[in-house]
Amino acid sequence: MLKSACWGRGYMKEAVSILAIYAKDDLKLKELTADVHSENERAQRMFANLGFRRDSPELWRLGLTSQS
Repeated sequence: MLKSACWGRGYMKEAVSILAIYAKDDLKLKELTADVHSENERAQRMFANLGFRRDSPELWRLGLTSQS
């Protein structure tokens, strides 16, 4: 969670992007999940823009499998 003074500056998008690369390349994970409050429309848009798919009102998933 970020302090409100940091909202809208792209910090979380950058952090989640780097985390996804680390999770795939170094940890060899197959997916990431995120628990996003259903009222947080900005976070929902960010996760959607990063390729996450909504599984339920508050659960988002990103598949990390390589595409050959």
